Amino acid sequence: MQPHCINAVPSESQQDQESPPCTVGDVSAPRVLHFGSTDSKWVNPAIQQLARAGLVDYDVCVYDNYRVSSFSSTGGRSLTVRELDSTEFIRQIMINDYAAVVLHSFPGPKNETSPLARFILSLPTSIRVAWIGWGFDYYNELIFRDLSDNAGLLPRTAQFLAKDSAYRRMRRIKRAASDPRRVFSRLFHRSPSFAVGTSMDVLNRVDVFSPRLKIEYEDILQNFPSFQPTFAQFMIASQDLVQPLREVDANPPSQEHGRSIVIGNSAVSTVNHLDAIDYLRTSLGVAEQLVLPLAYGNSRYGNELEKEIRRDWTSQVMCKRDFVPPQEYVTWISQFGAFAHAGLRQHAGWNIRVMLAAQRRVILHEDNPLYRALRDEGLPVNNFRDLDNAPDLAFQPFGTSERSDLQQVMARFLDEGLRLQCNRSFVNTLLGA
Repeated sequence: MQPHCINAVPSESQQDQESPPCTVGDVSAPRVLHFGSTDSKWVNPAIQQLARAGLVDYDVCVYDNYRVSSFSSTGGRSLTVRELDSTEFIRQIMINDYAAVVLHSFPGPKNETSPLARFILSLPTSIRVAWIGWGFDYYNELIFRDLSDNAGLLPRTAQFLAKDSAYRRMRRIKRAASDPRRVFSRLFHRSPSFAVGTSMDVLNRVDVFSPRLKIEYEDILQNFPSFQPTFAQFMIASQDLVQPLREVDANPPSQEHGRSIVIGNSAVSTVNHLDAIDYLRTSLGVAEQLVLPLAYGNSRYGNELEKEIRRDWTSQVMCKRDFVPPQEYVTWISQFGAFAHAGLRQHAGWNIRVMLAAQRRVILHEDNPLYRALRDEGLPVNNFRDLDNAPDLAFQPFGTSERSDLQQVMARFLDEGLRLQCNRSFVNTLLGA
């Protein structure tokens, strides 16, 4: 079973022959500009992983709402301008000194209405561009091809949100009626939006693309055949997430709550919590405990979702709203009997790995690319249809062959050497080596 890395792991003799990465200050080291937004918790871990893989001479530009919020440089450069797409920004960062630009996510539309898109279009063609995708930045536009609020929603969740939206609009009408001056400023207020339409000029400025899953890369190329960046897998795993996963893999816990089901990983509507519960209601009856981690995401959605579930569901419901460190979270989530997720995009990858390492069943929507990718990887995941003819499947222990496959795949996933080799391959591809 091949790991999800573009190149196979070199043999020990090849690794011995490999030249060591450049060190800071080495004049031969290519300088790279990292771009990341303030709302991405993965920017620093990603940069650290890439530094280990050889990108050691770099600057980091962090932006918020398309304006620079911080700029740091291993070469002592300074920056005063704030507009990403301004001529002065290009001049101050001395753009021609960079060999490549790495986008740690590409939020917003992929057309000329986006300052970030205008920035990469302004780059000299000699500078290579890599896009490390995180899912939120490509799913609606490039996979679903739907920029509406319903993108990625299943029917039950879409109906629930439509009802909530109507309620909120009525409240706005009542508030506006109390002050006529607010009628137009509040009732008909619209958040600024970008023009719809994906620009192939913008997409084709990307030389290297690393979405979370290679299968997503293939899906995007089917939707946009003229978009032909090189695929190079980037593997990120910060130690505060890897170590708890390694520990639960080594010592799977007992099932304290054996017939309880964890639904999703966050208070995000595209997890499709209500649809997952409907699938489980049909398959498993109404006697199971439901566990919902809702610490992350949209707190309002989490509040309304919890009220809806408690009103409609007759068994015990546990909603976790407080943030806990990864080690404590792993201990908490792995005590339950199974994990279910009805999202159509690859949410909850880490949660799924944790539950599999704890030898719990994972049930996903069959149209989720993560379901297909994990099955291809050799992991024993199921989909909701599997429960139709085997309602108790969610709580059945893994068989001998399933445990063997699981152990092999988890060993590869936790292999630090494999991750380093994969990321060095990404760096070599980015730099054209």
